[in-house]
Amino acid sequence: MDANVLYPQLIRDTLLSLTVERLYHSRWSATIHAEWTRNLAKDQPELAAGPTRRGQQKNSSQRLRNGACP
Repeated sequence: MDANVLYPQLIRDTLLSLTVERLYHSRWSATIHAEWTRNLAKDQPELAAGPTRRGQQKNSSQRLRNGACP
């Protein structure tokens, strides 16, 4: 998947849900992951900034995505 597909939450959630159900096979590179998360942080800085807990949640979310969709 490209960053343009991973960036919009609805599309990302839909495709990852299909992947978890084994109806679709998702793949992306670390570069693509960095691109969409960088753009999200630029467009919505409140998601990137904040207490350490948010950073931990973001990293945890990334680990869950990578674990579910290796």
